[in-house]
Amino acid sequence: MLTRVFPADVVDAVIERTGALQQQNRLLPSRLMVYYIMFLALFSNRSYEEVKHHAGGRDGIAERPVP
Repeated sequence: MLTRVFPADVVDAVIERTGALQQQNRLLPSRLMVYYIMFLALFSNRSYEEVKHHAGGRDGIAERPVP
């Protein structure tokens, strides 16, 4: 859902422009964290676990399963 409104290339450009590029290859890359934070803002009445579950769904943000 969010990836349709905020495509990965746009999110990557913002991450690069802000100087927040990750230094290492991590389990949760910068792009995934940006989408997760957007989900947290959209679903602020839900727990982190609920948001993580919904964000990892078919129409969510997961490029790979979210731990």
